[in-house]
Amino acid sequence: MITRDVMALKPYHEIEAAVNDLGQKKDCCLEKLQKEEELFKTTLNNRAQDFIQIRDVINMLEPMEEEMKLHTQNLNKTVDKQLKALRLKCIEEANENSNESKELVKDINDLKTQLNIN
Repeated sequence: MITRDVMALKPYHEIEAAVNDLGQKKDCCLEKLQKEEELFKTTLNNRAQDFIQIRDVINMLEPMEEEMKLHTQNLNKTVDKQLKALRLKCIEEANENSNESKELVKDINDLKTQLNIN
């Protein structure tokens, strides 16, 4: 007696074609996966190289930052010294002008005294 299952069976050539089709699809998927993996590895390697370059630049700049801090501190000290020297000079000039004014006032008073005497 022929059962329903046996009647539903497909001919061998159709099954073989379906198996071959699945094999081709599997191979295509494996190829795509391999290409994706290669692209991922390339991208990852490029990012790693970028990271290494950035790290190298940072390592190069860190000592320069310290050097610039020291240079800035030295410049600030120099400017402070120059400002103090300039202030001192201005104070000395003002003092001299004040002394000259005092001497002029004294001379004027002396002249007035002399004029009153004569």
